[in-house]
Amino acid sequence: MIDRRQFLGRSLTAASALALANIGSVTLPSMASAAAARPVRFGTVGGTSDAGLYLANALGFFEEVGIKLELSRLGTSPALASATATGNLDGAGISVNPALYASIEQGLQLKAVGDKQSFSPGLSSAHIIVNKRLIKGSKAETIAGLKGKKFAIASKKTGFYMIVLDVLAKHGLKEGDVSFVELAYPNITPALTSGAVDAAAHLEPYLSQAIKMGVVDSVSDLTEAFPPGATLVPIVFGERMASDTDLGNDFMLAYTRGVRVYNDAYTKGINKEKTITIIAEGSKIDRDVIENSFPTALNPNQNLDVAFFERMQKFFIAQGTLRQPIDMKRLIDTSFAANAVKKLGRYT
Repeated sequence: MIDRRQFLGRSLTAASALALANIGSVTLPSMASAAAARPVRFGTVGGTSDAGLYLANALGFFEEVGIKLELSRLGTSPALASATATGNLDGAGISVNPALYASIEQGLQLKAVGDKQSFSPGLSSAHIIVNKRLIKGSKAETIAGLKGKKFAIASKKTGFYMIVLDVLAKHGLKEGDVSFVELAYPNITPALTSGAVDAAAHLEPYLSQAIKMGVVDSVSDLTEAFPPGATLVPIVFGERMASDTDLGNDFMLAYTRGVRVYNDAYTKGINKEKTITIIAEGSKIDRDVIENSFPTALNPNQNLDVAFFERMQKFFIAQGTLRQPIDMKRLIDTSFAANAVKKLGRYT
């Protein structure tokens, strides 16, 4: 296990120490308040996009604000949304999908408050991969050559699917030009290796494992279709966290500090080896897999692009998977992230 004092302490360079000092330059509760920690039940599907949670927990940031983090894993975003809306979870990382918008329409108390997976140049843990037998002279030619081919995707009822369609459109392909096959992520790699599908939108840790098998290559990291920093998996608070502003603000403060440690490691090279070890321990994924995976983007200022959420809503309505639009103010609350940035300063 990683000792927090070792991580934050003796071996840091002056620059690293200053960066980590800036992360921690907030007023923290006394040890007495930390001893009476408030439990927070937070749900995820697991994986490397939970890095901010693992780091904040392992480095004691949640403890310092009097929160005891209890992580639960559920298999799907609809399951996470349901558990959060009914109070079985206090919060979750929920992939944007029609059910998230529909839950607001139905009067459920959910608030998207921050970022748990986004996409930025050089930071993308989801790629389009293609069987090597279909690789052509350039990536653009390879994507254009997917017309009439079978393309695996986990679900067509997601914002992720919208982005995949955007990438294909940039290379002259319409939705009907490709035969989409919906498969759970663990089943995509076997389908690629057997030839049951020709291409896929895949994500870590399965993505790197598929590439290492030597059957497929990456042809797009999808960032060409994403507004920089756009969130695909937001942090979503249930009624308890959204209504208890002290608890919600404390959670977001601790989580944002964890996300900033992650960004220090992956964009500045600060304590990267120890950061990877913490992520591996938290995710229960082999360290070598984490080290050699494509890193996800986690927004260090926890911005949410409201226009992007509105665009996804329009996509779901056009698909027929969402009945009517909602006012984004009912879904998105940026005040918790704004409070964290006010205390920590803006990350650059």
